Amino acid sequence: MLRAPMALAGKLGVKKAAILYSDEPFPAGLADGGRAQAAKNGIEVVLYEKYPKGQKDFSTLLQKAKAAGADALVPTSYEGDLISMTRQMKQLDINFPYTFMVYASTPQFQAIGADSNYIFSHTNYHPAINWKVNAGLTREQFAKAYDTLFPKAEFPPDFQTALTYGAGALTEEIIRKAGATDAAALKQASMDLSDKVTVMAGPYAIDETGKQLQMPFPVVQLLPGKGMVPVYPEDVAVEKAVYPAPAWNKR
Repeated sequence: MLRAPMALAGKLGVKKAAILYSDEPFPAGLADGGRAQAAKNGIEVVLYEKYPKGQKDFSTLLQKAKAAGADALVPTSYEGDLISMTRQMKQLDINFPYTFMVYASTPQFQAIGADSNYIFSHTNYHPAINWKVNAGLTREQFAKAYDTLFPKAEFPPDFQTALTYGAGALTEEIIRKAGATDAAALKQASMDLSDKVTVMAGPYAIDETGKQLQMPFPVVQLLPGKGMVPVYPEDVAVEKAVYPAPAWNKR
């Protein structure tokens, strides 16, 4: 998931990154992958640090990342932690030219308002991102169906919604192809459909171990008055990334 964000960071000129993650399986896995992607893009990871689940005070970690000379802050934790980090960065006047937060693209995170500006994130659910779908609903069809089914939803769909629906649409195709539900038939059907199916969340392709090779996540940046704007890769970007991010006292 951090392939495109680290590629963009490298292109923008980031040389050093700090990766922070909570002591939970998914954030830890993202952090590990992010470290590998940083290396591929010539970015030195100057801080790679785990913190306990449930931690509320991130001031020491943020100051440590700044002291290490990080150009980029990349925490891979969930929304609650990311919101706290953002607010504490502002309170402490800690600035990073490039801040990427996995869940900054969610409506829950963006509800914090202007403090979210200039943060990078990613999504595969955006009006500018429309794959040539051959299984399940297109993004537009899905949006209409979602509004019909959930007229009182507190938040609109996000990348997690897209992934969940995409998984369901893909599972339907795999079962149809297999003609059965036993493990061997499903695995063979999964391989046979690799690189041949595109769902709303993106193109599907796996290797023999089941590792996902496609389903790319374009990078977005939260910009004042514009919300979530795709900035990378170039084929889906609608604006250039703002880099370095303005300091807190210049916003």
